[in-house]
Amino acid sequence: MTVREAKIAGLKKLKRASGQDAAIEAEILLAHVLKISREELLTHDERRVPAFAWRRYDALLARRAKREPIAYLTGHKEFFGLQFSVNKHTLIPRPETELLVETALNELRTAGRALIIDVGTGSGAIAVAIAKNAPNVTIIATDISKPALKTAAANAAANDVGDRIIFEQANLLSKNSRSRIFGYSIITANLPYLPTKVWQKAMPDVKKFEPKSALVGGKDGLEYYDKLFHQIVERDMKATIVCEIDPSQKISFPKLAKRHFPGAAVEIKNDLSGLPRMAIITKN
Repeated sequence: MTVREAKIAGLKKLKRASGQDAAIEAEILLAHVLKISREELLTHDERRVPAFAWRRYDALLARRAKREPIAYLTGHKEFFGLQFSVNKHTLIPRPETELLVETALNELRTAGRALIIDVGTGSGAIAVAIAKNAPNVTIIATDISKPALKTAAANAAANDVGDRIIFEQANLLSKNSRSRIFGYSIITANLPYLPTKVWQKAMPDVKKFEPKSALVGGKDGLEYYDKLFHQIVERDMKATIVCEIDPSQKISFPKLAKRHFPGAAVEIKNDLSGLPRMAIITKN
């Protein structure tokens, strides 16, 4: 079988599950099993596909047809121009979360020297992207999941910033990080924020395969942010807090923030789709 024939076969198998993206996804999976780039794949249509590669490709097509995300099938995802390993223990980094990184970097430029605390780091995408673009910053990255922290540490090492990120297992802020917090901090948080009803209506790719514990934030989606803000108040931390939110929380999130930080300014920023996605809390 040639590459061209394999792509056509893949398109047919994925058409129902992937719709207009079926051809692209078939190419991604075929390039993955052949260990070549999509560009090379497209310029070598007559190349023969070895039997072992076809069997693996066919198995991946079957899994994708059941809506398993492409990133879990290939084991990696690009984010902020960097490559990250992902697995069932971590969320797949989303393009909209790049806005959180950009916002944190802008805050860092304004603040000068600050400690970055990435809460609920997952695959480490946010912490690694910040470290890669701010060489002199110190970062503490926390997660409650040991497997997620293992993946995050591997991603940091793979992107040559492993020596500048401290990974700690914790339920939000780590108990022993208080002694390390000096002066001013920038806290980044992409916590589970989907309201239960929103998660129940999510696409099968998300609902069936990505970890529910990393997605759902209770009835209103703000359960974990409420706990995080309580910890920040308890520690009397001087910090700017940059959070990713669900668009439905445009009004409820600022109310929650103001309840914990009465004198704070809360700014909501839209993502590239024009949806409320980022919240910046500046404590006075």
